[in-house]
Order: sequence, then structure tokens, then C-alpha cells
Amino acid sequence: MTAVQRRGWLIVAGLSFVSCVVLGTTNCTIGIFILPVMTALHASAERVSQATTAFVVANTVVAPLVGWLLDRVGARVIMVCGAMLAAAGYFLAAKSQTVGMYTFALAFGGAGVGGCTYVPGVFVISRCVEERRQALAFGLLLAGSSVGAAIFPIWITQLVVATDWRTALQWIAVISLSIAVPVLLWLVPRLPSRGHSGIAFEMPPKGFSVRQAFGSSAYWLLTLVQMLVGISYMGIYYFVVPYFLGSGYSSPAAARLFGAIGVAAMVGFLVFGALAGRIGPKWSLALGLIFCTAGAFLILPADHDRLGMSAAIAFVIAWGATFSLPSQLTPVLLADLLGPRHFGFLFGINNLLIGLASSLGPLLTGHLYDSTQSYAVAFKVSGLLMVFAVAAMLMVRVGSSRMHD
Repeated sequence: MTAVQRRGWLIVAGLSFVSCVVLGTTNCTIGIFILPVMTALHASAERVSQATTAFVVANTVVAPLVGWLLDRVGARVIMVCGAMLAAAGYFLAAKSQTVGMYTFALAFGGAGVGGCTYVPGVFVISRCVEERRQALAFGLLLAGSSVGAAIFPIWITQLVVATDWRTALQWIAVISLSIAVPVLLWLVPRLPSRGHSGIAFEMPPKGFSVRQAFGSSAYWLLTLVQMLVGISYMGIYYFVVPYFLGSGYSSPAAARLFGAIGVAAMVGFLVFGALAGRIGPKWSLALGLIFCTAGAFLILPADHDRLGMSAAIAFVIAWGATFSLPSQLTPVLLADLLGPRHFGFLFGINNLLIGLASSLGPLLTGHLYDSTQSYAVAFKVSGLLMVFAVAAMLMVRVGSSRMHD
């Protein structure tokens, strides 16, 4: 391994750690604050779910802008500013006296999280790691968030119980400022896409034009798959803890089950990533989505007196190991389809559409819960969306090395 390659993998490790810290304390813990905020601010589940939606929308609306700026301003500046914005948003959320203010604060924080995690992380890695190892590198990037999902929800839950939800939000902000910002300043190169840093691989200006990409059925089918999975995932993920608590599980038990989802996701990245090397990323992803569909329905009997814990564990394994696979494997498929010419911008558009669609998940679940006083109908709808996602994935055609129409 050359010095350039070693430096590239060090960057992957650093970005994975930042994802662990930032996503683990923000995206992975929003569900923990739903009930305390509902009580403190005298709000309905649907109103508080709107704050979650605002976080998700802001997180993804910034994606095209981030992709466009990476080549012009520099990865280091963009990601550091993102981490600082995330901290500012969470400090503001801790001071919120109304649901409106809380919603605005989470949106502000979500934009910051979007500027320092997944999209810029994938972009930097695609320039710092050789092509044949990028699937593994993307998996390691996402594994960081899975570790964060396993660790931080338990700690944040204990912190909320021991202090209050406002103090917990302030600690999240402190973590972003004191840990994520220094790591990003130290490791992230200024202009990785141009090779100016001395550690990046030169990327020739080949690949699809924007017009060609927009005319490709494969590009839109992959985007549709991610949109359907995103709505389903967001309609379940943020409500796992409230569902378990409403089903009679203790707060520590609910937090442990929620944390186990992160462990399962990390295992899923490794298993399905290795499988992709044998059967290809398309079929590995399709198989994973089938397991995810089954898992979405397995959560329903978790409130049953006899099947409860067994169903909950089955849900954690089947759904937890697979719900994030599109984030790992579709960038590989898209990079092969699009080439590096306009990858940053097109990947940003892809994530924008996915985020906007995914933001409907919390709203839909919150509305259905307020209407039925149960999460059962919402979770069934999420499972049905996964069925459509599997069907769309099977329609994507691939060639020996490049997707085509």
C-alpha cells in the first residue's frame, strides 16, 4: 500500500468517526426526544413529527449546494461549517419554548448535519480511494453511523432521564464542536476532487452529462428505490422507541433494542458488502431489500404478550441489518453509471429527491398515529412501500461493468 493509499484510508477512518459522533447524537436520537418535547411543549405527535421532518428536509435540501460547493470552496471548509451549524441548531433547540422554535432549530441543525456527513463524505471518499475499493470504503463510512446508533441513543436516553431533554440537546451541541470540528480540520483535504492535496487520485472528466443522466432510466429507478425505502425507513425509525414504550417495554429495554439496530446495521454493511463482491451490488441490494421488507412487518407483533420480545429481536435483526443498504450500495451503482464528470452534483440531486420523499415518512406516521392512536397502520404502510421498492430494484438493468438503458 502506497503512502497516498494509506492517507486515503486514514481519511475514510476519520470521516467514519465523524459520522459516528454527529449522526449518532443527532439523526439517531431524534425519536428519544419526541415524548419529552410533546409533554414539555404541550404538542401533539403530529406537531412534534413536523420538527423531525424539518430536520430531514433541511439535511437533504442542502445536498446539491454541498455537491456544487465542494469543488469550489473545499471539502474542509464545507464540512467544518456544517458541524458548527449542527451545534448551533442544537443549542437553539435546547432553548426552545414553542414547537415552532424547536422545529426551526432542528431544521438549522439538520442543514449542518447534511453539510458534514453523508454526501460530502461519499464525495471525498470517491476522490481519495481507488475505484475497486470504494464499496468497502462507503461501507466503513456508514458503519461509523451504525456504531453511533448503537452507542449514543442509550447514553442520550440515560442523560434525558438523569437531567432533562434540554441538557441532553446542549451536550449534543458540545460534542459536535469539541470532537467533530477538530477531526475535520485535521484530516479532510481542501480540494480532494482536484488532487491538489497530494493525497487524492486524479479523476478524468469522463462520464454522463447532466442531460444524459436525467435521460437514464437506471438513474431514476435507483432514485425511486431510495425514495420508497426512505419513506418507509423514516416512517419506522424515529418511532421505534415510542412504539416499544407504548407496548409496555421499559425505557432501558427500548433504548437497548434501538441501539441494537445500529449493531445489526454494521453487520449488514459487512455481510451485504462482501456479498456484492460475489453476486454484484444490484442483486446484493435486492436481496437486502427483501429482508428489510420482512423486517418492516415483524415489528407489528412486538406488542404481543407472547411474541413480543421474540418479534422485537427478529425485527432488529432483519430490518436493522438492511434498512441502510441503499446508502452503501447505490453510490457504487450510481458512480459506475454516471462516472466522475458530474458525480457530485448528480449525487446531490439524487439525495435531495430522496430526502424530500423521506421527509414524508415521519409526517405520515405521526398523522396515522393521531388518527388511530396506534402505530400498526403506519408500519403496515411502510412495509407495503418496501414491496414496491423491491419491485423497482428488480427493474434496474445492469451490464457487465456499467448500467445502461
